[in-house]
Amino acid sequence: MILNMNSVQAAGGLENRSARGSLFEEVNWTNLSNGSLQNSNSSAPLSPSKAAVLGLVLVLFILFALVGNVLVILSVAFNRHLQTTTNYFIINLAIADLLLSTTVIPFSATLEITGYWIFGRVFCDVWAAVDVLCCTASIMSLCAISIDRYIGVRYSLRYPSIVTERKAVLVVLGVWLLSIVISIGPLLGWKQPAPPDERECQITEEAGYALFSSLGSFYIPLAVILVMYCRVYIVAKRTTKNLEAGVMKETSDSRELTLRIHCRNIQDDSIVSRSKGHHPRSSLSVRLLKFSREKKAAKTLGIVMGMFILCWLPFFIALPIGKAPPTVWQVIQQVTIFSILGTIIVGTIIGNLLIIVSVAYFTKLRTPTNAFMLSLAVSDFLVGITVMPFSLAKVVFGWHFGATFCKIHTVTDVLLCTSSIMNLSCIAFDRLYAVCYPLKYRFRMSQKRVTVLLLICWILPALISIVPLLLNVHLQGLEATLSKFDPHDCVFIVNVPYAVCASLVCFYLPMFVMLVAYGKIFQVARIQARQIYSIENGFHERSSVWTRQRSSMKERKAAKTLGIVIGCFLICWLPFFTTNIINPLFGFPMHHRLLEVFVWLGYINSAFNPLLYAFFNRSFRRAFCLIIGCEILTKDCQNNNLSVTTITRDSTQLATLSR
Repeated sequence: MILNMNSVQAAGGLENRSARGSLFEEVNWTNLSNGSLQNSNSSAPLSPSKAAVLGLVLVLFILFALVGNVLVILSVAFNRHLQTTTNYFIINLAIADLLLSTTVIPFSATLEITGYWIFGRVFCDVWAAVDVLCCTASIMSLCAISIDRYIGVRYSLRYPSIVTERKAVLVVLGVWLLSIVISIGPLLGWKQPAPPDERECQITEEAGYALFSSLGSFYIPLAVILVMYCRVYIVAKRTTKNLEAGVMKETSDSRELTLRIHCRNIQDDSIVSRSKGHHPRSSLSVRLLKFSREKKAAKTLGIVMGMFILCWLPFFIALPIGKAPPTVWQVIQQVTIFSILGTIIVGTIIGNLLIIVSVAYFTKLRTPTNAFMLSLAVSDFLVGITVMPFSLAKVVFGWHFGATFCKIHTVTDVLLCTSSIMNLSCIAFDRLYAVCYPLKYRFRMSQKRVTVLLLICWILPALISIVPLLLNVHLQGLEATLSKFDPHDCVFIVNVPYAVCASLVCFYLPMFVMLVAYGKIFQVARIQARQIYSIENGFHERSSVWTRQRSSMKERKAAKTLGIVIGCFLICWLPFFTTNIINPLFGFPMHHRLLEVFVWLGYINSAFNPLLYAFFNRSFRRAFCLIIGCEILTKDCQNNNLSVTTITRDSTQLATLSR
């Protein structure tokens, strides 16, 4: 619930800090340079239909914030078990968010819908101050919660004496006092001159106050939260190791308390559990439980930090530079886009290069399935090194490489992206045979057939891209449309016949193969999981519940994995290939920036493929560790079996899994 409220408060703060105009419209750089985030046509009110839709969305937004925070407050107020010092800070967070939802966001919603401020200059100043007050109190409450959680994990035995009710109340008062100090500045005159039109209402962007409020309201609390949650994860991981070793130490003043955990031998436990008809928990299960706890802690803290940074960082980056001239904003925009897309390119190159080196070096990875993985990695690596850099340059700086290289770039783009999609469908086809026909797999997926499929994955894309594009088949009948574009720009447009044929062959048919294959795989895996657990645990009544639970967990995991694979593929490529058909059918109405976004979504699939198909594979992860650690240069690792490592501790064998 706190995470949801964090999103609500951030969106409310962003709305409140905008000036006249809608956040859903395109920002005008000239108006930004004048110190207000207003739209060039902000004086014109929204149409009734748009106002109704926007009003409904904002009303639901406000109700969500109200209900969520009221539930938090009532839960702590009427449940004695929740009335702890930690929950004092959570109550304080909910109060700050509730005040934001009731006293700030409704007026911000009115500003968004009407397009101008209707409550007067005095109330505008008070409203802006309350906005900063509530948002700052909310962020500082998150900071206090992070400190409290660190103390609770690091000094678990001494926590009640360190964080008393009196200290918690003082911290809460300090949070509101600091928030008042940060927010009261504009009311005392620390602000830019008010605009002559009273219908304009905006938070002050005076440089000194913007820097002061950004540091106090966000950057300093952010640093504290980052440090605290990193420490929480480190301590939690160390505590897990101590519990595994059976010894846990707690320091109190100058004394050290050692807790020893005595466990019976795992073999004795197994014998006793079997005699009682229970299922023994092997060392493997213990290790899995340990890993799951660490991953759950990392995931939880990652979600907390990710939501907080995602909600607030964009605004607090923009606030100190609100009065920057248009050229500065353009440079910032270019640097931001270059950094994001450059990171995608680097990730694509490194991830796929690791797969190529792993399959080429390690003997164990030279299997039919990994032959398709290697082909996929080669196509995605070539996309990252030959296509994406020039597309990045086109987005940020414009096209400066000439018409001839534009055609070469387009042909290469279509060829490699189509090959990547074809390889994905071949991987799905290969896995279908491996799961559904495991005994016949080696005969049906012979080296000869694998080679034929790989040749199809490259020859068919070449026929679709090289021949038609070099002969300009895709441009026939588009002479009038081409005259509207800058001849020095590199724009990829196609006629309807080529768009339909290419989209069917390059995407929709491979998509159909993947959907059918993975659907069949899930059905077969579901049946096999139930059969395996039934055989392992027997058919007696006592184990039936356990079998159903384990089988259900396995089925959910399989569904989740296949859902992620299919979901990423569809999210990345479906928008582009849908617009690729719709755009020429309706006379190219779509903005070129939207088309660029869809193209880069497809490119991102080349960065996701190593994560989805290799990084979740235990053998590949082991190979990556050996390559990154440069062990392949100092040791003869070519014949390494890349299997699990077994260690012995206190007569108990614990398998280190990386599944």
